[in-house]
Amino acid sequence: MSPIKKRLIIVGGGISGLSVLHYFKVLAPDLDVRLFEAASRLGGVIGSDIVDGYLCEWGPNGILDRHGAVREMCQQLGIEHEIELADENAKNRFILRDGKLQAVPMSLSSFISSKLLSASAKLRLLREPFTCSSNEEDESIHRFAERHFGKEVADYLVQPMVTGIYGGEAEQLSLKSCFPLLHKLDSESGSLVRGMIVRKFKAKKQQLKDSKRQGSMRLLSLKPSGVCALINALAKRYADLIQTNKKMQSLKRIDDADGNGQLFELYFDDQTIVQADKVILALPAFQAEKILRPFSAPLTAILGKIPYAPIAVVCFGYPLKASPRSLKGFGFLVPPKEKKSILGAIWQSSIFSGQAPDGKFLLRVLLGGAGAPELAALSDEQMIKTVSNEMRDIMGIIEEPEMVRIYRWNKAIPQYRLGHDTILRDIEDTLSEIPGLHLTGNAYQGIGVSECIINSERLVQKLINNSRTPCALP
Repeated sequence: MSPIKKRLIIVGGGISGLSVLHYFKVLAPDLDVRLFEAASRLGGVIGSDIVDGYLCEWGPNGILDRHGAVREMCQQLGIEHEIELADENAKNRFILRDGKLQAVPMSLSSFISSKLLSASAKLRLLREPFTCSSNEEDESIHRFAERHFGKEVADYLVQPMVTGIYGGEAEQLSLKSCFPLLHKLDSESGSLVRGMIVRKFKAKKQQLKDSKRQGSMRLLSLKPSGVCALINALAKRYADLIQTNKKMQSLKRIDDADGNGQLFELYFDDQTIVQADKVILALPAFQAEKILRPFSAPLTAILGKIPYAPIAVVCFGYPLKASPRSLKGFGFLVPPKEKKSILGAIWQSSIFSGQAPDGKFLLRVLLGGAGAPELAALSDEQMIKTVSNEMRDIMGIIEEPEMVRIYRWNKAIPQYRLGHDTILRDIEDTLSEIPGLHLTGNAYQGIGVSECIINSERLVQKLINNSRTPCALP
């Protein structure tokens, strides 16, 4: 079969790959680019089901658009009117301590009266302004939190927060890779309090210089279909440039028959061969590793060092009367010290309207993670029983759910463990020896949807700005 020749190929139809495609068509509309996705649908872990009026998200339940890139993309796609910001009550968050839900303090008065932390832990926080920077090259999140705030805060506030975001263990995850802003503040000022004061003044000046994008610290979703509405809009806009059910098996370098240097030759499971000047693998690290294994042993060895945590998402639907407590809030997280099976629960229908029928409410419960991967592999029956028992113990819900949906992700969230920055440098050094091959996705510099979008945009801008040769991008 004769090979098909294209200028640029994107492999992977999750939010990263679709964002790369979008920004190329925005910034270089005449570029000959195609996207191939192995599955029958686009979006990767982003998806949703509407079950008896409940909106069940497969993966992310919302997007934190801190930099404004998501809103801008929605404007470009004509779906800005579908954006819904999280309810104001979503700022109310809870932590399980000694078997009871305690509100995370949002003011000085609530902090003083809070039962979440002991008196000694509260006094320990007063020492934070006198903290000095760490001398460690790569400090764990838990060590950082303990150094700044004390062990109790690290165990009961920081660890569950890290679990809620990364599904990981704060003792293993790298501060500089997971929370680069906190690392920067610590490096520059030692104290986070001092650093944030300085940053606040700098931010005001920067806002005057750059008001193009307006970010928000409020979670957003889209009506009526949730986060996957963004995927659907991208898929519709670029339908002619996307092919699903197209699984890539391997690639190799060949000489261009026209004498313009070298090309990539991509081999697919349907026996087709595609040639391209440039290839972008927008895949999870473990999938990119498999494809690249015969092509670059050094690169696959590096990618294999990025571990993933398994997560199970359990969606329960109930009548409102089933909950004896108020559901005005985001939900709650469970510190490992509480010895529970679940990582936490999100009161989804309290965050976004219309995600449960009138008179009903929707819970999203997470199990598994790096600390208890076996719990993400429980059978449906075991998982339902486990979650039901813990909803009874924690929230007082004794009724059986009227709707249940379970989503399992064996490799859900990449873990930016200590040394992750070294892995990134090694990847960059190795890729520098393979001109035209690029990687993007949430395995590298940010796991959130908005980070994936921003990193894809940066990659596209870099490729366009660095194009200098006749066969490079315009």
